[in-house]
Amino acid sequence: MGYITITDDQTNEIVKTMWCKPQWQSSQVKSGQTIHPGYFPKRRYTYNGDVFLEVETTLSVSNLPKMNVLLRELYKAGLQLPSNFPDISSKDVAKSLIDQAAGRARARYVSPGLKIDQEYTQLLSQAKDYLQDQTEVPPMIQTWADVSSVTPLQAAQNVLDTAIAWETILNTIYDVRHRGKKAVQDSDLSSFQTVAQSYIDQLEAI
Repeated sequence: MGYITITDDQTNEIVKTMWCKPQWQSSQVKSGQTIHPGYFPKRRYTYNGDVFLEVETTLSVSNLPKMNVLLRELYKAGLQLPSNFPDISSKDVAKSLIDQAAGRARARYVSPGLKIDQEYTQLLSQAKDYLQDQTEVPPMIQTWADVSSVTPLQAAQNVLDTAIAWETILNTIYDVRHRGKKAVQDSDLSSFQTVAQSYIDQLEAI
């Protein structure tokens, strides 16, 4: 298992970078895309069709640490951050930023809200039941089949494939988040900002 990077075959654009088990990699790639082993987030790399090239980045405020710049960018984006920026030398601030990056990563894939979670759980349950006993099509599977113009069996399999992909992504976010906070805690004061930023970059690339 490890990180993979997916690129678009026509544009060479980096689509996403994520942690993934080998047996789940095929569910993450679409037609016209290629999987590459390694961690190459599009915020820091480009792909020329042959190799990944690191992009030179310049901070907008050169006398501020990258973490401080990130705090200000998040605040301008309207996220709920304190109006006074805390001392960036604090490891607690760094770990909080990792938590926030994990939250944004989850929000890109999973709709928030209890009712949405319950709907998803019921849909997945119906898909599993139908794949085991293909006698009567459950109502939510029939709806999925109708709106997707596929058979009920294909709809149920699509639901299951999507669930596996979501589980992979959530596992990745959980792993990066907690390993990142532990790495920050174990780092010394001269390096924890760089360590935290590397894990934030990983979460933003998911």
